[in-house]
Amino acid sequence: MKQIKHLTLLLSLICLVLFIAGCGKKQPNEAPQELTVGILSDTFIWKQLVQDAQEKILVFL
Repeated sequence: MKQIKHLTLLLSLICLVLFIAGCGKKQPNEAPQELTVGILSDTFIWKQLVQDAQEKILVFL
């Protein structure tokens, strides 16, 4: 019976420590990274892909 109490106490302490560690202060985000798209074929298709990617990136910001 004592072993169960000790095990329960140990697991509770581990959960508490993990919870407190998870609530820590977050680091500020770094500057956004740039994405470079290389063009090797038809420029119309790539321009459309870049435009679509920029629109989707703006939605997430």
